[in-house]
Amino acid sequence: MHRIQEDNMSILIPDGEIHGQNVDELEGSLKQILEENVRYIAIDLAKVKYIYSRGIGAIIKTQKALKEKSGALYLFNLNQSLQRILMESNIMGYLNCCSSREEIDFELNNTNIGKDDDSLELGLSIEVISKQEKLLILKIAGTIDSEIDVRTLRKTCQEAIQNGYTEVHMDLSDLVYIDDMASMELINLSKQLSSYSGRLKLKATNEIVLDQLGTMGIKGEYIFEK
Repeated sequence: MHRIQEDNMSILIPDGEIHGQNVDELEGSLKQILEENVRYIAIDLAKVKYIYSRGIGAIIKTQKALKEKSGALYLFNLNQSLQRILMESNIMGYLNCCSSREEIDFELNNTNIGKDDDSLELGLSIEVISKQEKLLILKIAGTIDSEIDVRTLRKTCQEAIQNGYTEVHMDLSDLVYIDDMASMELINLSKQLSSYSGRLKLKATNEIVLDQLGTMGIKGEYIFEK
């Protein structure tokens, strides 16, 4: 992965699909840049055909870290396929996407209308939709990619068991990313519910979320609607 350093901005230029070893390389590059205290990162996606869920996760985590430093991460030169994937996954609004490097420079030079101010806040939202005798229906939105998010999800799962629910339905339609640790919490909840002859059902429509859940073995009987 090629890297260009310009003043206070690092530009990464990946090639091909961001998957497997390429994700490891992307994660390593982003981690190194953060350790160097660079405030702005731009990723040129002109040569990228597809980004798998782990790659999206690396980008989201880095964007959060940069926001804490009053910095920003930008994606630019996205092809139509990538734009479609991000739009259909409802994640476009959470990222700073620009058409070109010139647009990034314009945003940085006009901070009052910068995309780093306009992007939606990343984080976890859990809403109780319905409580019935043995059925709990939840709507989970945003991202689950930090230790705090995972603890919140774990607490929700534990409370469902403690309160005697044997069937839990989770609407993940507005969830844009879930990491491996959070996926494990869903697996653990499913196992606990099964021990009470109960079950966990998930509604997922997001291609990135479905990809991540699938890599953890969450598919088939877990998904009740797509």
